Amino acid sequence: ADVIQADSLISAAHFKGHELAGFGGTIKNLGMGCASRKGKLAQHCEISPEFDAKKCIGCGECVAHCPADAIELLKEKKAKKDSDKCIGCGECIAVCPEEAVSIPWDSDTARFQKKMVEYTVGVLKDKEDRAFHLSFVSRVTPQCDCYGFSDAPLVKDLGILASKDPVAIDQASVDLVNAQPALADCCLETNRGPGEDKFRGVYPHIDWSIQLGYAEELGLGSRDYELVYI
Repeated sequence: ADVIQADSLISAAHFKGHELAGFGGTIKNLGMGCASRKGKLAQHCEISPEFDAKKCIGCGECVAHCPADAIELLKEKKAKKDSDKCIGCGECIAVCPEEAVSIPWDSDTARFQKKMVEYTVGVLKDKEDRAFHLSFVSRVTPQCDCYGFSDAPLVKDLGILASKDPVAIDQASVDLVNAQPALADCCLETNRGPGEDKFRGVYPHIDWSIQLGYAEELGLGSRDYELVYI
């Protein structure tokens, strides 16, 4: 309610990787960050992790990290998901040491990104000309900040971007990151060179451009931009 009633809006986003959207920036910060709990659940509801019993070693990491208590270990030491409780946050995917949890990437993550954009449209309704966005492109970690841990950054710190256009600032942020060489101790095994897509290197099945293309289609902004250094 406070967001809807606000006369203007200033958003400050930490730009980083994201296991469901490829990267999380200003659009993710607005669409997910400004949503109610019900709205957050609605955006995640398309995501339905699948558990591979053959790969599962029964370590219990997914059980310990699930914020919805939607996973249990069966007597045979295999993880089982309760679909009625699952909120689709994807944390079980990030913590599984055996890659025994997966998502139907081609369908689910595309719908997730589009819902996120639609919520951003709602957040900015009637205040498009009175919104200002900051993108902190520093400590660009592979995962979302909502996790209780942090991996090594993908690239060096690149500074702070500012814009009235949420689409342009996300496009500029991802372009700046991808133009850099990967840091030596980061998780990237491929796409480490300057000009290579770092986020597809971390999440090869996720097309992060869906959120930007859809946002442009809905009139949130433009993917074209000009960088002015100050």
